[in-house]
Amino acid sequence: MEPGASFLALADESILVEILLRLPLKSICRFRCVSKEWDGLTKLSYFLDRHRLHSSRCLLLISSSSLAAGISNKKGVGISLLADEETAVSSLSVPFLPKDARWALEFVGSSNGLLCCVTLLKGTRIATVVWNPATDQFNYFPVGLEKRVENATYYRVIIGFDFMHSISAYKLVTVHPCVNPINDPNQLTFQARVFNPSRNSWRVVEPQLELTSCRRFNIHSITVNGVLYWLVEKQTAGDLGWLSFRSVYMMRPSRIHGNHYQEK
Repeated sequence: MEPGASFLALADESILVEILLRLPLKSICRFRCVSKEWDGLTKLSYFLDRHRLHSSRCLLLISSSSLAAGISNKKGVGISLLADEETAVSSLSVPFLPKDARWALEFVGSSNGLLCCVTLLKGTRIATVVWNPATDQFNYFPVGLEKRVENATYYRVIIGFDFMHSISAYKLVTVHPCVNPINDPNQLTFQARVFNPSRNSWRVVEPQLELTSCRRFNIHSITVNGVLYWLVEKQTAGDLGWLSFRSVYMMRPSRIHGNHYQEK
């Protein structure tokens, strides 16, 4: 290829990138079918990061009251999507659930346009799903919560989710409360596992987190800047990037309410 033609090709690609950056995500997914070059271009990490910065719309996911009722509710699961620039709420289907699904659906957290949720399958099997509502693409992890770590004492676990921009990948972590090695009833031990998307497998994180004089905890958590927080008698933080634990002390409330605490 002549130098002039090479320059024009680079200029054309630069113009194409600027055009694609201003399109909504669903339109970009359709343009991927044009050619292999377009498909590869729109999947590059630098393009995805720039597109995220160009996006001006703020989307809000609204869950209907039917989600809270779970299996006993006669209505199906209902979710809506509201765009910041629009006044009407559009209905949103859940691609990984049947239309008439009446199973419980719990949202764990969201990051970088991805939504992590937990749902009940047939029977009592629990599945973890990472879902992109804008494209309807999702990854399904049926073994994430079914196989408990050794000595785990509770069926429900704490889940952490965040997108790590340093590695351009999401991190999914499950934290299991376990029986401590000395079998002390006044001490809780937590064992964490992290999911590796590239290997499609889970690995156990060492060492375990041991909390003395602690027998109550909350399975609901929040992830901020790669750090997972959940409530016990003292607040505990686990770093999703370095996969380490540390304690953050807080004022203890006079009384803790809720069905998601393990009482003494």
